[in-house]
Amino acid sequence: MRFDTRLLQSGSDPDATGATVPPLHLAATYDTRWQEQPRYFYTRSENPTREALERTLAFLEDAPFATVHSSGQAAGETVLSLVPPGGRLVASDDVYGGTRALFGLLAGRGVTVDHVDLTDPAAVRTALSDGADMVWIEAPTNPLLKIADLARLGPLARRSGAVVVVDNTLASPVLQRPLDLGADVCLYSTTKSIAGHSDVLGGALVCRRADLHDRFLAHRTAVGAVPGASTATSCTADSRRCRCAWPGRSTTPGCSRTRWSAPDCPSATRDWPTTPSTTWRGGR
Repeated sequence: MRFDTRLLQSGSDPDATGATVPPLHLAATYDTRWQEQPRYFYTRSENPTREALERTLAFLEDAPFATVHSSGQAAGETVLSLVPPGGRLVASDDVYGGTRALFGLLAGRGVTVDHVDLTDPAAVRTALSDGADMVWIEAPTNPLLKIADLARLGPLARRSGAVVVVDNTLASPVLQRPLDLGADVCLYSTTKSIAGHSDVLGGALVCRRADLHDRFLAHRTAVGAVPGASTATSCTADSRRCRCAWPGRSTTPGCSRTRWSAPDCPSATRDWPTTPSTTWRGGR
C-alpha cells in the first residue's frame, strides 16, 4: 500500500455508531453497565478518542502497537523507564535539548549515559562492546541533522542486549519508518511534523513488541501522562496532512532538496527536503 493511501485510510474505521470520523469522547468516567464487554472505566487508562489516534499512528508505521502521551517529553520519560537502575544508555552525541534534560534525570537512578558519534561504526562498536540496556538514536539529529545508519546499528545494538529507540520526530513516517530498519521503538513528539500546526502538544511511542507496549501502557497509566481527548482529535486530523510538513515530497513551489549522507553509511543516504521551516526551535 502506498504511503499516501495509508495516510488517508488511517484511523478511518467507523465505530459502533457508524461515525466516519473518530467521535470526541470527553467523558472522564464510564458506566460499564452500558457496555456489552466492559473495557472503559477511567479515561486516564482508556479513552476511545485517544485509541483512534493510536490506531492511526500504528497504521502509518505498519505496527500493531502505539501509545500516545501528553508531550514528546512524556513519551521520552516513558521509554527511558525501561532502563533499569544502574543500567547503561548509549546515545547520539547530538540530541534534542529536552532529551538531554531527561538523560540528566537518569543520574538519580545510577544510570550511565554515554554519548557517541553514531555515524562512526568503529566508535559504535567500541561503545557497545561493554553492553548496553538501551541505544538512543535521533535520525536525523536535532539540531545538526546527523544521519545514522539505522539498518547497521540495529543488529549491533541487539547483540549487546540493548533496546533500540529511534526518535523519528524530525523525519516523521513520511520520510522514514525506523521499525522497518531494525528499531524496537519509534518515538515522536507529535507536536512537530505529525501535527504540524503548532496547536497540539503530544508524544507517541510506536512498536511491534507486545512486552514493551504493555510496559508503556502501565507506566503511562501510573503517572497519568495522557493527552486529552480534544488534543487527540486534533492530532488525528492533523496527522492525515503530515505529508504537507515536507514540501519536498509534494508539489509545493519553491522547495529545494538537499542530499544528506553519513560517511560509510549507504543505507542512511537519502534525500531530505530543506525549506526555511526546517529549523526547529519549538519545545515538545
